[in-house]
Amino acid sequence: MTTRYGFPFYPTPTVGDKQVTATKTYTWNGRVWRIETASNTATSIVSPELQVTSSTNSVSTNTGALVIAGGVGIAGDVHIGGVIYSGGVPALTTASFNLTAADGVDIDIRQATDPLSGFDTLIFDNTSTLQTVTGRGAITSHAITISNATVSTDISTGALIVAGGVGIGGRVNTESIQIADTVFDSTESFSSNFLPSTIDSYYLSDYRSSKYFIQISEPNINQGGYESRFHAVEIVLTAKNDGTPYMTQYGQITTGGELGTFSAESSGTAPNILISLIFTPNPAGPSEHGSLKTIKVLRTAMVA
Repeated sequence: MTTRYGFPFYPTPTVGDKQVTATKTYTWNGRVWRIETASNTATSIVSPELQVTSSTNSVSTNTGALVIAGGVGIAGDVHIGGVIYSGGVPALTTASFNLTAADGVDIDIRQATDPLSGFDTLIFDNTSTLQTVTGRGAITSHAITISNATVSTDISTGALIVAGGVGIGGRVNTESIQIADTVFDSTESFSSNFLPSTIDSYYLSDYRSSKYFIQISEPNINQGGYESRFHAVEIVLTAKNDGTPYMTQYGQITTGGELGTFSAESSGTAPNILISLIFTPNPAGPSEHGSLKTIKVLRTAMVA
């Protein structure tokens, strides 16, 4: 092996011969002069081939067979046999996706050839499902909101369907609850005059009979609610096929006299017969009591 300095290159080199200039060192590889090292003053390298034969692995931004202090611009393709790291963590690994269709956990990559250009492209498919996501962990401290508004009419319909039981450690707030053939509903209404008003109604085709627990309050407007009057009662209501209602009232308790009376009526014709529970307020009590009454209704209804 021979090392020569300056120009010109000698015409009959052997493999391993070196030619050193002011800025570069060339090594003959049997075919071409390969640039082996370049000085810090070099601004460009022109060579058919540049190889770094060191096998030193990179474990940081300043280790490896080739270390570059600045950025790298590459105009052509890049083939990397290992893992790409960004910010100290793997950016792409073989665990990130698979190169076979329908084989990834969350992302599939398929290789496709453009029939016009003949170029190969990669197609990324998001195959993640609720099953795959919860398979890696089904516990969250975040609130979960389901915006779907599908109404539930049986155990297999609704915005959320649960095949098994449900364990709830806190309070449940809901518009109504249906258990098999029975539904629980709660409503609140107000009366500021002495005219009859409907406080609950339902179609006879939906429910045959119902049971109510009703609470009425009449505030004392001069004493901030102190010495207000209250009225509680239970009612059972049913109806014949033609809509004729039958009602019984029991368990009535008042703190200063009845605040109103109750009745039932029906309207419409089959199959759209509407059964309604009516409340008629009594006149206000003492002068410090206003006419406003609050009526809260808890209804248990059973299907026909």
